[in-house]
Amino acid sequence: MSRAQVYTLGTDSWGEVDLKGIYCHLGGVGVYCRGFYYWWNMGSRDSENSVLSFDMSEEKFRSIQLPEKPRRPNTKFWRLTMWNESVAFFISTKRSWLSSSFEMWVMEHNFNGVEGFTYWNKHLTIGPLVCIHSPLAFWKDDELLMQTRDGRIVSYNLHTQNFKELSIAGSVFPRLSRAFSCLKSLVSVKKICLSR
Repeated sequence: MSRAQVYTLGTDSWGEVDLKGIYCHLGGVGVYCRGFYYWWNMGSRDSENSVLSFDMSEEKFRSIQLPEKPRRPNTKFWRLTMWNESVAFFISTKRSWLSSSFEMWVMEHNFNGVEGFTYWNKHLTIGPLVCIHSPLAFWKDDELLMQTRDGRIVSYNLHTQNFKELSIAGSVFPRLSRAFSCLKSLVSVKKICLSR
């Protein structure tokens, strides 16, 4: 991404936003949390992967470094999601052909000072789990939707560590399944789409 634009509902207009030299190659679906939007930024040959944040009120982009530990060659999967009003980050380490472990990292903010800073806190490790391809999203406080290697969707409870089969058809190709968080809004998405 070499440029970014913001649409303002009140004025029905588009405006350019400065990326301040941040290289952007966005992957996956972004998440909204507390006035910020976050995306997985896959970087380039010269730069490392990071999380790109956009402050909706200030209209500013910022690159957030990933935690040190996940940067390793056997990391197989990355995912951003929402958990308890925080941004959570999943990585997967393949243990064998059929099993993987998943680490959940939660974004924390320290507003000690004018700017403050953001850091990652490793919350838990799930697994090793057999035949699980990837986490998708949280659908209840501690219920994590996950996709199996054969495309089924299951719910995993963080406390009981039990799986529950859901009658939701996934994709035959596991990397294609997605789950989205829904936020209440006063703005009608239908109205925006119909006005174009």
